[in-house]
Amino acid sequence: MNQLDEVKRDIRDRIKLALGVTLTQDEQDFFKEAGVDSLAFLNVVQGLERKYAIKFDNDILPDLSTCSRLAANVVELSAKRQAAP
Repeated sequence: MNQLDEVKRDIRDRIKLALGVTLTQDEQDFFKEAGVDSLAFLNVVQGLERKYAIKFDNDILPDLSTCSRLAANVVELSAKRQAAP
């Protein structure tokens, strides 16, 4: 399993734990289709920031409304952190 798939699984697990909501597709919109509220989303985001030692730019959070988008951003930020001197 590659890093992107691992992060997607982590996100799905966090959402299920926080809300009891099972994401059926990686492109399912958290808010419109899965019923995730903004507070629960922020809790998931904070957990990801702690686990992966990253920091999301608050301006892009509204664009990270699917598991695929959020996971891709986690992987990108992790790669940047690892590449930094």
